[in-house]
Order: sequence, then C-alpha cells, then structure tokens
Amino acid sequence: MSALLPLSLRLARAGGPRRSWVVGIGNAVATALLCTTAAIPAALYPAGQPVDPVERANVAAVLAFSLLPATVLLLTAGRASSAVRDRRLAALRLLGLTRARTAVLAALENGILGLAGALAGLVAFLATAPLVDRVVASGPRWFSAPLSATPAQAATVVLGVVLVSAGLGAATQHGTTHSPAARRSEASRRDPSPWRIALVGVAVGLMATVAAPGPAAALVDEVGVAMLLVGAMSGALAVALTTPLITTWLAEALVRSRPTSALMAGRALQAEPAGPARLVAGVGVAVYLVLAALAVLSAYESTPQYRFALQTIRQGPQQIFVQTAGGPAPLGADRLAPLADVPGVRAVVPRFDAAVEGWCDVEREPCVPAVFVGTCADLAQLMVVSGCDDTAAGVIELRNVAGTDNGWRPDRGALDTVSHLPIRFGEDGATADVRLGEPLVQDSGATQERWVYQSPYNVFVPRSVAVAAGTHPDAAVVVADGGLDVQQAVAAAAGSSLTVRPYPLDDYDAVVRVRVVVTTLSAIVVGVGLLSLAVTALDRAAEGRRSIARHLAVGVPARVLRTSQVLQTFLPLAVAITLATTLGALMARAFAALAQWPALSDGVQVVLVALASLIGGVLVSLTTVPLVRTRLSPELLRRE
Repeated sequence: MSALLPLSLRLARAGGPRRSWVVGIGNAVATALLCTTAAIPAALYPAGQPVDPVERANVAAVLAFSLLPATVLLLTAGRASSAVRDRRLAALRLLGLTRARTAVLAALENGILGLAGALAGLVAFLATAPLVDRVVASGPRWFSAPLSATPAQAATVVLGVVLVSAGLGAATQHGTTHSPAARRSEASRRDPSPWRIALVGVAVGLMATVAAPGPAAALVDEVGVAMLLVGAMSGALAVALTTPLITTWLAEALVRSRPTSALMAGRALQAEPAGPARLVAGVGVAVYLVLAALAVLSAYESTPQYRFALQTIRQGPQQIFVQTAGGPAPLGADRLAPLADVPGVRAVVPRFDAAVEGWCDVEREPCVPAVFVGTCADLAQLMVVSGCDDTAAGVIELRNVAGTDNGWRPDRGALDTVSHLPIRFGEDGATADVRLGEPLVQDSGATQERWVYQSPYNVFVPRSVAVAAGTHPDAAVVVADGGLDVQQAVAAAAGSSLTVRPYPLDDYDAVVRVRVVVTTLSAIVVGVGLLSLAVTALDRAAEGRRSIARHLAVGVPARVLRTSQVLQTFLPLAVAITLATTLGALMARAFAALAQWPALSDGVQVVLVALASLIGGVLVSLTTVPLVRTRLSPELLRRE
C-alpha cells in the first residue's frame, strides 16, 4: 500500500493536466450539486417547525432525482482518457502487479483527483450559498432558514463523492485485471451484446401494460406501482446501455454509404463501440429525467384546486365571500349594493343559512342535502341549470356527470321520493314546510367548464319563502372577473364593516413552488448532462489526435475530418435522445393511467424537450470541431 500511493500520484500526474481538470471539475460540480440537494429541505422546513411529512417527502423525492445525473457525471469524468489509462494499468498488470493491487491503484488514482475536486466543490457551495440566500430573500422568500449543510452532511457528501469516484475507477478495471494483454492492445474492442435490447423490451412491456386502458384499472395499486418503478428503472438503463448497440447497427449503414466522411465516422464508431455510451449517457438520462419531472409537475397542475386558483387570478370567473366584520349577521341589500357597482363584478348573490330540518347528520360529511335559497338568476350564477322557477322549490338533479373529472353524485337519501321538505333557516331560526315542484337539472359538465367544480347544491328554495319566514341573508358571494385587482376593488368598496375573503391561493403558491423547483432542477440536470457530453466529446477528440494526424498525412481534407467528427457525436446523441423521449413519454402515460389522471404530457412538450436537448448537444459537440485542426507534426507521425 505504501508503494501504491506514490505510484498512483505519478499516474495521476502522468494523465496530464487535461485529465486532472476534467476529473476535478466533474467531482466539484457533483459535490456542489449534492450539497445543495442536502441543504434545501432544511432551508424550506427547519427543524422544530410543524410541517406536513408529505410536503417534506415530496421535496426530498423531487430533489433525489439529481443524484442520478451526478453519478453519471462522476462516471463520465472518471473515465476521461480511459483508453490510455487502461493501457497503462494493463501494462503494470503484465509486469506482475496483482489484480487486487491494480484495482486499488486505479481507485487511488481516481480517488486522489476526486478528493481535490470534491473539496473544491464544497468550497464553491459554501461561497455561493449566502448569495443564493440573498437572491431568495429578495424574491419569493421561500427559505425559512439559511441554505447551509451541516458538517455531517458536508462530510458525508465529500466522502461519498470520493468513494464513488474511487469505486468507479476500480470497477471499470475488470477487463484490465482479467485480460491485460487484450486491454494493452490498441486493436482490441468489445462489441455490445445484442441482449442489451432486452432492456427496451422489459421497459416497454411493463410500462405499456400499466398504460393500457384495461389493465391499468384492474391492477392492484402495489402491483401497478412496482411495475411502473421497474419499468422506469429499466428505461433509464436502456437509454444508457442500448444506445451503443443501436449506434453500432447504424454505423454499419454508414460504412456502406458513399460519402467519405460518413464512411470514416462509421468505421470510428465500429472501432470503439463502448464510446457512445459514455458520450451521450448524461444527455440521454437527463432527457429521460426531465420528462419524468415534467409529468410530476403536470400532475400538480392538473389538480382541480390549482386550476380553480389559477382561474381566480387569471381569466375568471371567481367567487369572493363577503359577510359582516363581526361574523354572520343579517346583511341588507343596501350594504351589498356598492359591491355590484365595482368594475368587473358580474353579480352579488345573497347567501342564506338554510338546511333541511332533521336530515343533516352531524356524524356525516357533507351534510345532505345542500339547500340554495335565492332567485333563479342567482342560482344561474353558480351553476348551469334548467327548469328553475322563482315560485316553486325543487330538487336539483344532475346530468352530464359521467366522463367528467370533477363531477360526483352525492348521497341523495329520500330526495327522490318526498313531496315536501322542512326547511330551517339558521341554527335556531324559523322553519317552513316547502312543497316541492318539478325538479331542476344541473348540467354538471357545463358547470365544471365554468367553475372547475360541480356545484354542491341539490335543493332549490325560492327567496320569497325565506322572506315570508322573516329571515335575511347573512353573507354574500360576489361573482366577478378574475384577477387580484378585482379583489382589491371589492375590498375597497366593502369598507371596514364587511369582511372580504377571496379564494385562498395556497394551492397556487404550492404548485408554483414545485414548478420552480422542478424547472431549476431540470435545468441543472440538463446542464450536467451537457457538461458530461462536453467532457467526453473533448476527451475523445483529444485522444483521436493521432488518427487525425494519420488521415492528414495521407491527404484527407480537413472538412471531411470535421464532418466525420460531428457525425460521430451526432449519431449516438440522436439515438439516445430518441430512446429517452420515447420511453419518457411512455413512462408519463403509464404514470397518468396508474393515477387515473388525464395525460400528463402532450406531443408538443415532448418534442420541445427533445429538440432543445438535441440542439444543446449539437452545439456542445461542435465545440470539439476545432480540435480536428491538429497541426501535422513530426512528433505525431513518429508516435503513429
């Protein structure tokens, strides 16, 4: 061991400054990302504060998906200059170094560089965390505590990153320790097994079964969740492991093509079939995770409470509750009249406290039936109804409920059989025996289209009945256009004698918070994926300088070499993004089917994610083109 440590330091220096920088930056970015991931839950929900465990678990789950791209980045950085490094270790193995000591040497070489990078990443996190605190404090003010990692968390992250980096260095030396002669040869290659395509079959089979209309409804929850999880994990592995196989198949087509650049790109891909995996693994996995994150975000945005809150502050209509400042009390028409004159207010609907005497069971929720007292015009403000008569009470039946998202058929009890109902006004108010006329009909689907929810009222009592019983409205519902400015205008018109309560926006704020977290993390994941692509592409381009010199020496034009270089990056990138997009869209569909939600992603969203990632990948790969302009030197020709 004492001899391995200085030897590993020499090997680390022998890799050159480019490999040291690549490994160091990769570990630094991964450390900073993981420290941020560990610190955010405590910043949002400090210890000692009452918090819903579900909220903390949701945040932790959303943040956890940053672990996979961080691991991909560590793997990509750790395998930089892998061809030269593997041959160097294979040479030591041929000289008599044991398998175990070779693996330890590989782990130490990666671990030393990883430790330097991890410490740099920790310093970067500590330096930027106060800046993030100030930015958040000046904006949404979501953090309840400073963004900081505890010493235990920081030590765990640094130690974990170093161990993962060292472990990856040792684990990837399996071929070197078992077949050093073959690994020492530059001509050896390992073709990807055709069995890798089975991962795609497993992922598609499981997720398609869950997504199918019939089986999804029949699956037991635990079975469906297990199938979805296994299918989703198989999909992620398929993106990373199947891409080299499909790229190899496509390379055979390139070899048979006429353009010289395509022929050269096909031969290069065939010469190193495992290269595409490292080249595009980060971007492919990032696209897959981003589609999953967008599906989760769509699930939040599809909830009726969020849609209702969004309608309240945007297009409307919205409901604003009004009552006297001291609590429920008779509310005269003269006090409500100023509210009707506010610009944007469509109607002011007086609200009576009324219930069917003897029908409401305090042990049951909700109390059935729900009574609306007012005029047909008032009732039409709250639901789409037909058959209303201002002179006759009636039971409100439902139509067009089946197939809607937020419609339901409440327990009607004996409403279908009675001809009279005892209506009580207020807790201790008068009671009136109301004769029921022809039933009214609420169009549930049309009501939901206007109000998101179906109206809960299922008994209509004319206002004249309440007036005859000597009762008065004790509150009102203002129906208005959407927007916070309308709420403020109603509050100003109400004055201090009335309490104005718009619909609470807690659900909207919660979804916006999730959207920002998901969007930020998605950007980080895509950025890490593109960084992995840049690291690998630059590494491959630098390793290929000898072959470039070889081609230049025999007179191959530089433009042909540049086109070949772009094709070698673009082809596996297109395969990975196509796989990730297809499997990601299927995963989102399976998730929606299992949760019995509407589609959580549309074709436009999926295509935009794929195109954005593809364009970003192409732009990154184009940065490697200048490396093709290698100056033909005697040194390169002697090495060749």
